Amino acid sequence: MLTYTLKVYRGKSPQKQPKVYRLIEAAATHTLAELHDSIMEAFDRDNEGYSEFIVKGKTYLFPADDAGEFGDALFTDIASLNLAPGDTLRYLFDYRRGLWHVIEVTGVEERADWSEDEWPRVVVRQG
Repeated sequence: MLTYTLKVYRGKSPQKQPKVYRLIEAAATHTLAELHDSIMEAFDRDNEGYSEFIVKGKTYLFPADDAGEFGDALFTDIASLNLAPGDTLRYLFDYRRGLWHVIEVTGVEERADWSEDEWPRVVVRQG
């Protein structure tokens, strides 16, 4: 199964808090909404509020009651984003508080030890 290793930093820039991050592994079949849930768990946050992912100039909303011109994170799987190591995504949780994150793709590989039923999993908690 194709898997992605994602390094998730708190804040708008990894340079501001380089030692505070979570490493998350996700399958290509996981959606951005599932990645959202994993980020909430990884940073011990409640799951209340709207969020968005910005990937290669396109915005994906979650939840997306009426996405309109935007993508819907609930139905967008990671494979469809055509990500490669070195790519970055921006993630905003809770518009009111403006909790930004930068997500760096650090690896893409075929893994035989993954089950499609597994949620994206946190493998490293730093800071």
